[in-house]
Amino acid sequence: MSVDQELLDHVEKGCRLLENVRENLCHIEGSKKFENKVHSEVKFLRSLIEAIYELAMKRIEDVTKIFYSAKLGDGEKIQIDIVTSSSWIKSCSRKGKALIQKYMDGEDIIVATARKMLMGANVNHEFLPPKIEFYFHDVVPLKIKKKLEQYGILVYGDVEPFLEFEIADESSDEDSFEEMLPRQSSLKVNLDTCTMITLVSNLSNGFANYEFRCEESKFLIHLDQMAIDEREKRVLPEIIG
Repeated sequence: MSVDQELLDHVEKGCRLLENVRENLCHIEGSKKFENKVHSEVKFLRSLIEAIYELAMKRIEDVTKIFYSAKLGDGEKIQIDIVTSSSWIKSCSRKGKALIQKYMDGEDIIVATARKMLMGANVNHEFLPPKIEFYFHDVVPLKIKKKLEQYGILVYGDVEPFLEFEIADESSDEDSFEEMLPRQSSLKVNLDTCTMITLVSNLSNGFANYEFRCEESKFLIHLDQMAIDEREKRVLPEIIG
């Protein structure tokens, strides 16, 4: 079963559950709260399906993938809505006005999620961290879009300025956030297998004095000759010098 079909099945089950709650459980105390929760989950699944269709040209590897990272705190986890071969994608179905209100009140849920994703991406992928992408299915507040783009996040969705919230926002955590990410060199080097073995081999890192004396083993004779060659002319300085 494909990912989108599986999600559609979950949406169908959620809709049947909603119908059952409204018809048979409405007299029970707390049923409305449960109904709202199910409705939110169905809404999220639908937004996830929309995002998958929009990403049809990308290679989707997983949905609602859970990643754990010690760098984020004891037992803390990150849920990535969609994982592709090169990206971690967050699907946002909340109303834009609700997002900007929480942001201006200091409850920056979207930005906090973005930070966790960036931290997790850099910790879990040492060589080539995935790109972080946010898809907004309602609208994306301009202020939040700018903040996410400061972190190098790709933002998709219709932009709404929400001018009533465009007040002076002097607080900035851009510098402190940069310190959270591991510093990485911009230098990229392509290494062949022999070079990589040379860099980690005991033989080329100060242990070339051992003599592999075994006339019956061609392999050990070969190692012995390599040790002799290394003693006569070290190879590591030629590589890293």
